[in-house]
Amino acid sequence: METIDFVVRDQAGALQRGTVLDGVEGQIIQAQSGQEISLNLRQTDFLSQQRAGSDLLLTLADGRVITIENYFNQSGTPNRLFISSDGYLNEVAFVEADGDNLFAQYGPTEQWGKWSPSDDLIYLGRSDAIMPPGGAITGGDDEVSMLAAPLLGGMVGGGGAATVAAAAAVGGGC
Repeated sequence: METIDFVVRDQAGALQRGTVLDGVEGQIIQAQSGQEISLNLRQTDFLSQQRAGSDLLLTLADGRVITIENYFNQSGTPNRLFISSDGYLNEVAFVEADGDNLFAQYGPTEQWGKWSPSDDLIYLGRSDAIMPPGGAITGGDDEVSMLAAPLLGGMVGGGGAATVAAAAAVGGGC
């Protein structure tokens, strides 16, 4: 288990950043009317969602429960919940199920790139925070990335151009 970053943005654009602590089962995030809340999580990190009065209870795969107090406000602009990791932002909409249970629907909202008003809500890092009890996280040090591949082409191309220029200078001097 690890900590989970979150950000809350109000209607004026002011940000409040925080962290859901590691090893603590019950965490509370305060919400007011018209706020946007983004959690550095993935869809697969959620086990269930419930409504308890005006609060939203999010149960994670590792057993932790995040309570967003006053998420379902009775007056004013409704709050919005987002999840984000790896540069993607997804809005979470809830549909009532049996009892107080909620069914979550995830819709793509933004991808990090050019400037967007949602940039403050997007987490670029990967969220490896959630692991079911007894579960295993795959990947790690043996993962390979090709993110620097274009840079290699520039180095090889630059080295190749220097070799051609040197050969032309030597050949032209004869």
